[in-house]
Amino acid sequence: MNKVLIIILLLLGGTAIWYFSAQTTNTYGIGEDAFSIKNTKKIHKIFLGDKAGNTATLTKENGTWIYNGKYKAREKAVETLLETVQKMEILMVPGKNAEAGMLKGISLNGVLARFYDENGKKLMGYQIGGVSTDGQGTNILMEGEKQPYIVHIPIWEGHLTPRYLITEKDWRDRAVFEENYKDIKAVSIEYPQQKTHSFKLDKEGGKFKVEPFYQTTSRINQELKQGKVQQYLISFKRIVSEAFKNDSELKTGILKQTPFAIVTLEKNDGTVKKVTFYPINDTFATDGPPINGVSTEKYFATSGDDFLLVQHASFGKIFWGYGSFFLK
Repeated sequence: MNKVLIIILLLLGGTAIWYFSAQTTNTYGIGEDAFSIKNTKKIHKIFLGDKAGNTATLTKENGTWIYNGKYKAREKAVETLLETVQKMEILMVPGKNAEAGMLKGISLNGVLARFYDENGKKLMGYQIGGVSTDGQGTNILMEGEKQPYIVHIPIWEGHLTPRYLITEKDWRDRAVFEENYKDIKAVSIEYPQQKTHSFKLDKEGGKFKVEPFYQTTSRINQELKQGKVQQYLISFKRIVSEAFKNDSELKTGILKQTPFAIVTLEKNDGTVKKVTFYPINDTFATDGPPINGVSTEKYFATSGDDFLLVQHASFGKIFWGYGSFFLK
């Protein structure tokens, strides 16, 4: 009886081992996390490309992700991609009848993704394609392999491929100003149609002074509130545009308009940034919105070579007038 019991226990144990093994591997012997990189801190470079020839390269430099070696990448977009890479699991192996269609779709519309460590060694590469026929997962193919799979993120519904962004407008960080107030040496704002509100703010000997931008503006002979200056400079901590509009057909016409405001910021290291704002309203009126009160919700803006769409809700906090620094 003892021998029979031992045999039964061995059989049950073998069954249990098979069952739990089946939870993490499929019929092709590949683990459910075969497409994931659990420790995303190992990733220092990401390459993304599509069949149209569009590419995006992200590199981590001193803890900051840089897009195509030139622009800071959007932190949220990077976080979303890394989360996908870390949590993605195989949902199922497709039936043989479905494989040909999946491979064709991946070949035509897939995004090639490659991940590298800090030494340039490739950690993983695959093509991620369209949504599966049942809508529950995303088709994928490991680079160099012929067997497609369907992947997903557990407890999340949706198509994963849109997380693998390609274009500049999707990857570039949209911050127009992102400054520590202690690094700011000077700020000037010129309101071409409201000259008396224009001002120049400059640091001398550790303290700031505020003067009218135009010599024709009467000076305010009151004590400058340094706390007001600090409050103002803190407003430049991070102000983000709504979108890049570099290809907009409106650009030429907008730039012929009289600006609402021209903001110039200089840092202690000598770096200067100039941003020009053009109001958006029904008639593109040239008098612009008033300093106190809002007559437009959005502006077009130029910053370097970029043409941007920005919101007053974000940028209104820097549109102070000369007198604002002297009010109690």
